[in-house]
Amino acid sequence: MKKVLLLPAILTIFTFYGTAQKEGSELNSAEDRGFNQGAVSGAQAGEITLARIAYFDSRKDSVIVLRSFNPDTELQLFSWDHSLRLEFERTESPNDPNTFYSHKLEGFEKYWSEPSKVNYARFSMLPTGKYVFRVRSRVGAGPWNTHELALNLIVHPPWWASLWAYVVYASLLLALLLFVRRYEINRQTLKANLKMETLEAEKLKELDHFKSELYADLTHEFRTPLTVILGMVEQMKDNPKRYTDDGIKLIERNSKNLLHLINQLLDLSKLDNKAFKLYLQQSDIIPYLRYVTEAFQTFANSRNLALRFVPAIDSLLMDYDPEQVKQVLTNLISNAVKFTPSGGDISIKVSRKKNDLVIEVQDTGIGISEADLTRVFDRFYQAREANNRHREGTGIGLAHTKELLNVMGGHIGVSSKLGEGATFAVSIPISNSAALVLKEDYSRYQVLPVASTSAEEKPDQKEKAPNKSLPHLLIIEDNPDVVIYLKTCLEDQYQVGVAYNGEIGIRMALDSIPDLIISDLMMPEKDGYDVCNTLKNDERTSHIPIILLTAKTDAASKISGLRRGADAYLIKPFDKEELLVRLEMLVQRQKRMVAHFSRELHASIKPDELHTGAEEAIQVENTFMHKLQEIVEKNYDDEGFSLTQLCHKIGMSRSQLFRKLQALSGTSPSDYIRSYRLGKAKILLQSTDLNVSEVAWKVGYKDPAHFSKSYQEEFGFPPSATER
Repeated sequence: MKKVLLLPAILTIFTFYGTAQKEGSELNSAEDRGFNQGAVSGAQAGEITLARIAYFDSRKDSVIVLRSFNPDTELQLFSWDHSLRLEFERTESPNDPNTFYSHKLEGFEKYWSEPSKVNYARFSMLPTGKYVFRVRSRVGAGPWNTHELALNLIVHPPWWASLWAYVVYASLLLALLLFVRRYEINRQTLKANLKMETLEAEKLKELDHFKSELYADLTHEFRTPLTVILGMVEQMKDNPKRYTDDGIKLIERNSKNLLHLINQLLDLSKLDNKAFKLYLQQSDIIPYLRYVTEAFQTFANSRNLALRFVPAIDSLLMDYDPEQVKQVLTNLISNAVKFTPSGGDISIKVSRKKNDLVIEVQDTGIGISEADLTRVFDRFYQAREANNRHREGTGIGLAHTKELLNVMGGHIGVSSKLGEGATFAVSIPISNSAALVLKEDYSRYQVLPVASTSAEEKPDQKEKAPNKSLPHLLIIEDNPDVVIYLKTCLEDQYQVGVAYNGEIGIRMALDSIPDLIISDLMMPEKDGYDVCNTLKNDERTSHIPIILLTAKTDAASKISGLRRGADAYLIKPFDKEELLVRLEMLVQRQKRMVAHFSRELHASIKPDELHTGAEEAIQVENTFMHKLQEIVEKNYDDEGFSLTQLCHKIGMSRSQLFRKLQALSGTSPSDYIRSYRLGKAKILLQSTDLNVSEVAWKVGYKDPAHFSKSYQEEFGFPPSATER
């Protein structure tokens, strides 16, 4: 079957117009399409044939007319062909007026058209597809002729709706989807990489912070004994007769503490390298555990702690390495002592369960939070909960203990609740294969408690009676050896008091109102920052100069301390002369403050004039002096107003107010009230016509004779001699 192909174009609806003048060119166009002109060959009687096809070609803006076709003609239309008109006729009596036609376009119409004498059919804008145009005929009311016209009609889609176009569209859509997917994958990859980099940066930041804290803690552990060692060496050089005996003991003890710390670090290194070896012996372990526990008895007593050894069995012969068992028990008892407050209990319970030795170290300390329980045995980890943030140590004790027990084939566990103490349970497998040792000299296994005790300072000497004329200095330091060294530096120049942690130090400072405070930074319960923050924000102690001692050398720690009100910051190990100079400068500053307020007091100036020309340290205390002066100003004319009422109104005890006012102005509270009243009296005598008795009554004196005597003592002349 012959086909005619037309080029694509856009569909447009046009009204069909035909003109006879154009038919010549239209026929030529029909020939170009491949139609053979001429009569239909072999037509049978009663057949229906196409007489004429006409449609509008929008490309040429003309009507195309086709005439006479082969019976197998297949008509192909395109998007630019519109308003199709198909004319048909019977081959027999084509002009018979009684001939009726009916047609149907299969694929477009469901039903045959009504019978009609009209011999043509018109269609506009046929959709893309394949159709069969059928025509049937009859004469009058007779039956339909069996010969029908059947014309295959194909309407081709426009180029943008063709198969190839859809292939291109699908390709473009697929390419777009692939691009979007690729873009999304790249975006998600970039996002994941960015998140990973952020996490890595945070981890690096946490690692840096962890390293900084670790180095600070290690530094503290090293610098504290070094402070004692180097300081005592200097003291022994300056005065060998006085300090040699005690100095040697301190140096030896702190050197061993340093060695103990270094050995722990070396042991961890050996454990990591699988180079650690146990030196087992077979003997009774119960007396040895008792010996190690009792070595901590003095230290526990110095902290007001009850330490008890509670064995459930009297003896147990087994293989063990005395040095490593000592390390395990020492670490656990030291840990319990550090974190158990004064008045607490520590119990070491020993029992046998099947084929294991079980040691339980139980305390009534601050406990461990649930979040930290799983990490307490991690190397260098230290709990950060609020109750334990002022921790001490390096975080290697429990990790070292766990590693040693792993080598022994043992196990360690912990149970605790925050604020209710902790229990560390150690199990060591029992074996009896090592060489038997019947008699053991335990003294060769020297036990080193975490620090020396205050009782060890000078047990055979009585404390010297304090020289009350010297400035009162409070030392807040948890390491007794450092306290001993500081006392050797300061005892000849200051009255020295000692508090062994920040909490006690704050209470002592509020009770006694010292002239100076030296505080360590890293302490249990409350640290040096808390000491500064509390005392500098309390009216009773805000004037006291505070020096912080620390092993933290970074600028951030120093700035943090200064922001909390520290007046000086010394790095361990510190130079004795620097400490003495710092203290002397602070004493001089206090003297300038006393001179300032004493001068202002006797000048009888108004409260709002106190700020003029004062240095920073003086300005800080102006608020207190202003408050004090306001209270006295409101009550000086009341004869019953005395020190008791002043203490009540200002919220301090007699001793606190006395120490505070004495430190600021060199005057007692009673003298302050007296001088204020007399100063007011002098102003009244100079500026009014009141007589002496009237003035005395106005400033709270009911006895003019007593007033006159006090006035003369204050100003050197009687009230009557005051110039008006």
